[in-house]
Amino acid sequence: MTNVGQSANRSLIVTFCLLGISCSRRPEPIMRVEQETAQALIAYELAPDDYFETLRLQRRFHRFLRETAPKYKASKFLIANKWAALSGSLGIRRRMGGGAIFDLSMFEKEWGDYEVAEVFTFQNNSIATVRRGSNIEETMIQGNRNPKIVSIGSRQVRIIAFNSQYEDLYLYIVANPLPTLAEASMLLSELKPLFDWGQTLVLLIRDDGAFLEENIYDVFNPPFPKTKKSSYMKKVYVRCEDNGTQKGARLNSCELTYPKPRDPASAL
Repeated sequence: MTNVGQSANRSLIVTFCLLGISCSRRPEPIMRVEQETAQALIAYELAPDDYFETLRLQRRFHRFLRETAPKYKASKFLIANKWAALSGSLGIRRRMGGGAIFDLSMFEKEWGDYEVAEVFTFQNNSIATVRRGSNIEETMIQGNRNPKIVSIGSRQVRIIAFNSQYEDLYLYIVANPLPTLAEASMLLSELKPLFDWGQTLVLLIRDDGAFLEENIYDVFNPPFPKTKKSSYMKKVYVRCEDNGTQKGARLNSCELTYPKPRDPASAL
């Protein structure tokens, strides 16, 4: 490292000390890309517990919004102190231990030592959510509208994750109670021009944040459902798909359906 680089590092450490941030020389966490397309980014960092000081999180999120988020139409950036607190928030289908597709253990975890933070950006609006144990805080940090919230008539629903899968773009949405099929079709029509990324738009809508067959769950909006796999498999949800580009297909296709076990080898 050059003398200039060493001097810059020392200045940075002194600045952190003056701001009340830890003065240790521990290296900064590395941002890792989980999924990236021309339109969207999902990224994360695993960080030590002391990284979750409010000022340090704010500085890191603002740096992400300044340097990285403007390159994409939508982005989701997470920081966690443990992988277990992070995995379900990423919105990516994963093969779980032993090839099992359903992981109900997440709902039984004690969150006392888990810390996870997220900044979610869409249409130049960004919201930060921080979970420290059971305490959850949500703050708008850019724009004037919560990018996770979408209206269906007089109702509001919440987008918890997005995921590109080849030619399809999946949005995972929580709505309680579940929308009617007509309401769901209306929601799909409203979202299509916002997510016109050259992919078929698919909505998965549940009345809780537990998309277990996808290994996706909303860690920022407990309580999680207490359920057995057999009960979960009988719980209906709504699936909508934009078939507008398929010859002879209905423009919007929405249906009530049930979770389907997936061959572990097909999980991403």
